[in-house]
Amino acid sequence: MCGIYGYFTNKSDYFNKINNNLNNIKNALNHRGPDQSNVIILKEKNILIGNNRLAIVDKNSNPQPYRYQNLICVFNGEIYNYKDLINSENINSNEFKSNSDGEIILFLYQKYGKKFVEKLNGMFAIAIIDLNKEKFYLFRDTLGQKPIYYYYDQNTFCFASELRSLKEMGVELNFSNEESIQNYFLLGYIPAPLTMYQNTYKLKSGEVLEFNFKDSRISKFEFTYKNLRDYDYKDNKVIKKTFRELLLKSIELRQIGDYKINYAMSGGLDSTSLAIISKEILNYDIDTFTIKNDVNFLTEEENNKFNEDYYYANLISKKFKIRNTPIIIDFNKVLNNFIESSNSLEEPNYSFQNISQYMFFKEVSKYSRIMITGDGADELIGGYNFFFLDKYYKYFSSLPNYLKYIISKFHFNNKRLKNFFEKASEKNNLFFRYLNWHSIFKYSNLPLKDKNKIYFSELLSKNYISDKYNFKTEELLNIEFNLWLKEHYCLFVDKLSMAHSLELRFPFLDQELSHFLINLEIKNKSSKNNRKFLLKQSFEDVLPKELIDRRKLGLLPPASNWVRGKLNNRLKNNLENLKQYKLFDHHLINMVVNDHVKKKEYNLAKVWSIFSLSEILR
Repeated sequence: MCGIYGYFTNKSDYFNKINNNLNNIKNALNHRGPDQSNVIILKEKNILIGNNRLAIVDKNSNPQPYRYQNLICVFNGEIYNYKDLINSENINSNEFKSNSDGEIILFLYQKYGKKFVEKLNGMFAIAIIDLNKEKFYLFRDTLGQKPIYYYYDQNTFCFASELRSLKEMGVELNFSNEESIQNYFLLGYIPAPLTMYQNTYKLKSGEVLEFNFKDSRISKFEFTYKNLRDYDYKDNKVIKKTFRELLLKSIELRQIGDYKINYAMSGGLDSTSLAIISKEILNYDIDTFTIKNDVNFLTEEENNKFNEDYYYANLISKKFKIRNTPIIIDFNKVLNNFIESSNSLEEPNYSFQNISQYMFFKEVSKYSRIMITGDGADELIGGYNFFFLDKYYKYFSSLPNYLKYIISKFHFNNKRLKNFFEKASEKNNLFFRYLNWHSIFKYSNLPLKDKNKIYFSELLSKNYISDKYNFKTEELLNIEFNLWLKEHYCLFVDKLSMAHSLELRFPFLDQELSHFLINLEIKNKSSKNNRKFLLKQSFEDVLPKELIDRRKLGLLPPASNWVRGKLNNRLKNNLENLKQYKLFDHHLINMVVNDHVKKKEYNLAKVWSIFSLSEILR
């Protein structure tokens, strides 16, 4: 794991200035790579490329940047199948300078060109300079597990793992992208390729960027992992057997490294299953970590509500004799950790879980550098409620508008269903259908002054949402997987964990396993009354009945209490500062916030999205 960066300009005076600021460029990524820092400078070509290393595999070596003939490479991530590739591609590993997994990259590039990336099973952001072709290449893994940002104009191209390093390379991160803000208020995050800043972008998952030194042109291509086999999706016994084999293989692949590998165990099905499977089937000696919220300031009933997962994880650890360490989330420190976590994220985010996760990762990093988590199972196997409530959309969309209006005024006990009918659009297509379930603000009433400019539909429909639809649940699941998981959540947890030099690994987000699951019909893996039954049934020999039958909960902190209490002054000050930006509808913003604080309306997601944005722009 690392922080990577690179710079090219056709102006020598620009390059000299950046070269003189090299220490600040490297220091901006120290948290991602505290062990080693190296850079290659090609002054005659106005190029530099560097790496800050978090040593995980072959920790005593110092291999990056990799250089072979006229090729240079820096790499952030893990290539889990690198040993298989050494054998299958007949690579002479004696030519390697270390035993690091990244050594194979340039050897594969020499053989296959930019298509080499189709052979990598892992999580990665890779940069290659091909001096013969006079080109820069950037690659981001197909599941979006490692981020990479880039900036370009007519004189300059540069990239980095985080925005803060681009800033040290002279990029002026001035807020100027209204399109990104429209998408943000709809989704609660800014999807790739957008950022809030001019000429500054995120590389999409499964994308290759090619930059030509000669003419400063950029081309982009999509790629997929090609080392896949055909699966039998008809026989349920074969499906369960295949899933079990692929998940066990994925867990085993993620054991590489020179440090002990710890496990997050939330008490929910996914992470708890991984811990039990690793202990009982693979016979790993594991340590697990669980969030325990310090909420003694609440009533006993509320205390139990916010710690139900912890209590259950504790029972599981005793039942299976797993060493489990509670990580106490001290909410007396919520303000400092909100500020620090926002700084780590660099972009606004609607999730109020960022504080708890930031504090959790900070403490876990004191025990090891690697942690296995259960992320990705809900999106791939079908764990979310709205996947199954969506059947109502098919019927609702066919009704006359006056009936839709009447239904929207009914009282629904299910909050998500209530919100759906309140926001449901007359427009009958997959794009708006997804937004009706997922948007933070109603698309026709975003907290922006000019409500007539619409950018978001073009970006989302072009990149993530097909115009073809037939009301199948799989359509929503695929969007959730490709948009929310890859372009939001993976970046979110990467930033929060790597702020503390902690590498997260996701067995459910394996190239082979995810391909198998995303192409499996929902009826073969999950149902309204038995969520993610594929996971439960495939490992029913080791998973306890109480885990299989347990209802799904979320790791929800008392965020409403925060915005009314410990964070309220910060929120008020931020809103005052936000008034300098004329594009926002400040009347609507104040109404949304005040209604929530005064308990007139439950607007927590809206309030937090405003709060997060105001903190980033502070």
